[in-house]
Amino acid sequence: MTSRHPPAVALEGIAKQFGHVVALREASLTVADGEFV
Repeated sequence: MTSRHPPAVALEGIAKQFGHVVALREASLTVADGEFV
């Protein structure tokens, strides 16, 4: 992120698994102030 302000929300290393199936591994999400998700 190139902004001088810290993100409003920052998630790193997100993982989701259903039984033995890995659906998501090491995902990241950064939302700046004023952005909508």
